[in-house]
Amino acid sequence: GDALAFTVMKARQFSVEDYVRFHPGGSLGTKLMTVEQSMMFRPGEKLPIAGVADSIREMLEKTNDVKRHGAVMVVDAEGRLAGILTDADLRRLLTKQGAAALELTVGDVMTGGCKRIRADALAAEATALFHKYRIDELPVVDADDRPVGLIDVQDIVMIKVVG
Repeated sequence: GDALAFTVMKARQFSVEDYVRFHPGGSLGTKLMTVEQSMMFRPGEKLPIAGVADSIREMLEKTNDVKRHGAVMVVDAEGRLAGILTDADLRRLLTKQGAAALELTVGDVMTGGCKRIRADALAAEATALFHKYRIDELPVVDADDRPVGLIDVQDIVMIKVVG
């Protein structure tokens, strides 16, 4: 049976990636699942993104209608990832500066040089970054370092990828 299955897979050029796509819930599927397959954002959906020159007020207005997220990705004038601003960062800022914080620029308060991951990386790699750096959100970028998604530690937990 195994030999027959292997021969058919070979003849149809059925790859490991195909297996993962058709059987994502299995142990092999979860180990080989990519960040793109596991993040909650899908192509075309509005991402939590603000520009470095936006005020905190503008950032809040821009990202108010974005579905669940715990962070805003900050981009430079060319649209490349410049940093991240988390809900916790925002809470600390508002507690410290009050309403005056709303007029600061996102670039002044973001965490620059944040961790990031490519969409084609394995979800297990994202899990390792979450654990190593004790972070909850990880920007997902393309080859040009432009945000294409945001993966949350809860996205990983939902698919039971352990690292």
